[in-house]
Amino acid sequence: MSAPWKPSSNALRNLRGMIIDRDTGWRADPKWAPVIESAINEGIETLDETTFWRIHNYLWAGGLPGNFETYGFGEKQMAKAWRRYLKKQGVQAAKP
Repeated sequence: MSAPWKPSSNALRNLRGMIIDRDTGWRADPKWAPVIESAINEGIETLDETTFWRIHNYLWAGGLPGNFETYGFGEKQMAKAWRRYLKKQGVQAAKP
């Protein structure tokens, strides 16, 4: 039996950054907002591979407005930014 899929730390950091940086854009999309909100609430670390990459590709190539505030963040900087983002959104961070 194989272990469940788990995103690499780099892929997870990229997805978190895109969620933060394109927040206004994806929240305005009635199709994707519920999907991404649900993923955030459940913990993006636990998404299955297909869902993870569908969200990633939408945020990457969807032409959404946003900034590059988190571009270049390392692990520690992104962890801090993600905790702040979750707090701002009223989401309880998943336990590691």
